[in-house]
Amino acid sequence: MAEETIHFEHMKVLVGGIRNDSAPTTYDEEPCVLRMNSDGALVVSTSGGSSSLAVSGPDAHDAAITGNPVLGGAEAADFDGAALPNAVDTDGDAVRVKASLSGVQYTMPVNEDGSATPLAPEGTAAGEGLQISLDDGTDSVFAQGDKDGNLKMVGPAAEDAAASGNPLLGGGRYDSSPRDLDDGDIGAIALDADGNQIVVGNISHDAADLGNPVKIGARARSSLFSTALTEDDRTDIVADLYGRLMTASFNIVDQADSQKRVNPEHSQVEGSVLVDVTNGVSTNGAGTVYDYYFSPREFGKFTLRLDFDGGTNGGADTGITANIYAAWQDDGTAKEDASMRYEDLSTTLLGGASYVVACGATGSLVVNDNGGICQNAKWVHLKLTVSANTGTADWAVDKGQRYI
Repeated sequence: MAEETIHFEHMKVLVGGIRNDSAPTTYDEEPCVLRMNSDGALVVSTSGGSSSLAVSGPDAHDAAITGNPVLGGAEAADFDGAALPNAVDTDGDAVRVKASLSGVQYTMPVNEDGSATPLAPEGTAAGEGLQISLDDGTDSVFAQGDKDGNLKMVGPAAEDAAASGNPLLGGGRYDSSPRDLDDGDIGAIALDADGNQIVVGNISHDAADLGNPVKIGARARSSLFSTALTEDDRTDIVADLYGRLMTASFNIVDQADSQKRVNPEHSQVEGSVLVDVTNGVSTNGAGTVYDYYFSPREFGKFTLRLDFDGGTNGGADTGITANIYAAWQDDGTAKEDASMRYEDLSTTLLGGASYVVACGATGSLVVNDNGGICQNAKWVHLKLTVSANTGTADWAVDKGQRYI
């Protein structure tokens, strides 16, 4: 029968072969028989294409490899987040190798002996998940995570130990409003919208002071604060709306306001009143002593203006007598204490043993500490002895700073 008329429909032909552990020698265009191994499996070699024959390799499991490898393929499976198709359900079943639609074979890393599932679900026992090895150049260690799966990281050196290693570049977080953390909470470094780190003091204005100071700025206001703070509270430094520091003159020693006006035509800052008495009381004829104190450290070189009215004569009254003393004793002794050691500077500052305005007369004297003899003194003591008819003498003393 001619080849083209042979009809094989519904025909089955049993095909056999010859067991041959070694490949026979054949030549081009010679007939040959199929070669089987001892298990009856067909031994084949392929070159491209695919074969529908069920074949096994020439070597058993756990035996030395002999012969040449057989080119294998894989089942295409889209990597779309779903489970790969055609899974088997029994250990030892044959399974088709899967590859992406581009022919890249899917793999799953395992531990060295393949005993653990590396991509472990939540709750997998320690040591049964994928273990990442870190090498410090000498030893290898496994990376560790916390119960939430976060990688544990610590610095290379403990607190209060010598620094070692290189620093980590740290970042921060921007929040449109300040965060409210609880005691002991961990917080991100605060950033503004431009990425600048936000640094603020830990104590607000008008709160009790605490901790060490930090560099500060000032609070812009159109006027000074009008409400007094509690002693030892922290307070803002105040600047005007142009950033210029606002101050108010105050004599902290005398605990009194010292409002001064600078008059460029004169050599002193005027308007600080030390005392102003009208119809001062004195003991007729005997003299009554009035003591006034100020700290020259408020001014450096100071000036005084004495304006006296000696009052009316009630007998042998002498009017008003002034003397000036200074003390450099700075051991906490009160200025009025009898143990405070004062030096009489009347001759140096008043031009004589004293300055006297007699009853029935008036007089003014400007006292200038031009040489700064009292500049480092603790206290200056102005002593006035009033001896005039009772309630008739007047005296006023202004103090200020010499600036030329």
